[in-house]
Amino acid sequence: LSAFGLFVAIYFEQKLVIKVIVGISGVLAILSIIFCIFLVSSIHALASEEDSTKICQEQLLPSLHRSYITKAGCSAKYLSVGTLGPTLTCPKKEIKFVWEDNYSGDERKEDESLLFGCINLTCCDVINYDMKLSLIHI
Repeated sequence: LSAFGLFVAIYFEQKLVIKVIVGISGVLAILSIIFCIFLVSSIHALASEEDSTKICQEQLLPSLHRSYITKAGCSAKYLSVGTLGPTLTCPKKEIKFVWEDNYSGDERKEDESLLFGCINLTCCDVINYDMKLSLIHI
């Protein structure tokens, strides 16, 4: 498109249009380079196993919907689910809010019936692999 616009501008000797098209092309080239640098750094960050596992366990896994996690290949997002108390026997740092079940539309359940679950940390390997594949295919 920019090549056609440049051809028309040159044909009709429109110097201002030529400058605008060249400027826009330059900005797009710079943005493309920045995007490529960001993409490479993202892949590198995911490649660090220790960091990516920690990020997955603390932030990523709890925020992903369990249907995505199941589709990615993990059997279950939560090992057990229940209200807070003796029903959850996993370490405290693995207990996460089961947001998929605690909301019906925009309405939240009553506080005494809120569900929490023991997050399945083995899903992080599956999620990290799936995310790396997704980035590579971009």
